[in-house]
Amino acid sequence: MSHRNNAYEQELSNLKSKVAMLDNELAQHDLVQQETMILITSIIQVIKSRMKKKGEDIEAFSCMMDELMSKYHINSRDLKF
Repeated sequence: MSHRNNAYEQELSNLKSKVAMLDNELAQHDLVQQETMILITSIIQVIKSRMKKKGEDIEAFSCMMDELMSKYHINSRDLKF
């Protein structure tokens, strides 16, 4: 019985380690996703701002911007122009 308990405890310890590792990977993935959204938001802001300053039509840019915002779940309220 003691041998079986030790085996269960070892398996439980292994599973806890795997859960901790996966939790860490998920946190890293979330951080990368947040940084990607910040970068894309910044790129959109810079491009749109430059186009406005040059008096260019920003409608041509809108399609690409909408796709990026949709893909990365960026809310237009987060963009400052």
